[in-house]
Amino acid sequence: MSAWLRHLFLAVAGLAMLALDLAGLRFLEADAIPWFIATALAQGAIYFVAVLWVGSRRPSPLGLIVLFAVVLRLPPLFAPPELSTDVYRYVWDGRVQAAGINPYRYVPDASELKSLRDEEIHPNINRGDYAATIYPPAAQLFFLATTRVSESVTWMKASIVACEGLAIWFLLLLLRLARTTVTSPKAACRGCGGSISAQTGSTGRKSQASRTW
Repeated sequence: MSAWLRHLFLAVAGLAMLALDLAGLRFLEADAIPWFIATALAQGAIYFVAVLWVGSRRPSPLGLIVLFAVVLRLPPLFAPPELSTDVYRYVWDGRVQAAGINPYRYVPDASELKSLRDEEIHPNINRGDYAATIYPPAAQLFFLATTRVSESVTWMKASIVACEGLAIWFLLLLLRLARTTVTSPKAACRGCGGSISAQTGSTGRKSQASRTW
C-alpha cells in the first residue's frame, strides 16, 4: 500500500474517533449514559482495527498518529468534568498548600479554610464535608506546582495531559535506545485510545501523571 493510502486510512479512522469524541461529550452533558457508552465502544472498535493495521505495515506514519493523539484530547480538555470531579480536589489541595496549610489536616468544608473558598472550585469538591484529601505527597507536590501557575480546572487537566505526553515521549525514546522489535508507531497508538483521551482530557485523572514518574 502506498504511503498516501496509509495516511488516508489513519486520517479517516482518526476523524471518525474525533467525531465520536464530540458526540460522547454531548451525550455526557445530556446525561445520556447508554449513548455515551455506545460511542466509547465504537471508538474502541475503530482503535482496535487501527492498531492491528499499524502493527502489520512498515513504515507507519508516526507523526499522524501523534497528531490525532493530541487532537482527540482537545475537546474533553476544554469541556467541564463529567465522569469525575476529582480534578476540583486537585486544585483545592494545591490552593490549601499555597496558603501554608497541611492538606491532610482539614476537610474542605472546615471553618479553618473558609477564606480559601470560592464559587468555582469549592462547591464542586466531592465529599468535602467529611473527607480530607487522600492523595499522596508526590501528587500534592504536583498539585502545588501546577496551581502556582493557574488555579483553573482546565490548566490542571492540561498539566496532566502534558505529563501523559511526556510519558509517551519517554516510551518512544526507550524503544529507540533498546532497538526493540516493538515499533514507535505501535507505542504511540497508546495515546489514541478513545477511553484514554476521555479519562485524561475530561476528568483530569492524576493517575495519568503518576505513570509518567
